[in-house]
Amino acid sequence: MDSEYCNIGSKDDPARFFIFQPALTLLTHVISTNQFDYVTVDAGLKAMYFTPHAPPYVMNPSGQGWRYEWFGDEHGKIYFPHQELKPELGDIAELSLSHCDPTINLYDTIWIACDGKIIDKWQIDLRGCSQ
Repeated sequence: MDSEYCNIGSKDDPARFFIFQPALTLLTHVISTNQFDYVTVDAGLKAMYFTPHAPPYVMNPSGQGWRYEWFGDEHGKIYFPHQELKPELGDIAELSLSHCDPTINLYDTIWIACDGKIIDKWQIDLRGCSQ
């Protein structure tokens, strides 16, 4: 499950499919808060595959109305609906990815979590070795 699959919708919500949780997520840190309506995070195109028709969405913190947008190779933007919800420098957001396969290829290791705790790590064999 990733954003491309979640965007197909469901019988209960034609815009989103939320029955299953995303299979792969990415943690990103707020690295700049100097703008009024968005913060800059350290996850851009080099950190994850991005497609405009299924952009990553902010899973955690949930219910805040935060929205991710691509902001370059190294950075992303997270918009927030109200000034009182503005993330602080160093805050962490969890993103559901646009598409899992080309994102996994960018990393050497996947950290496995269950109930908010790291329980294992998996090495990515042959990553980046396409010809």
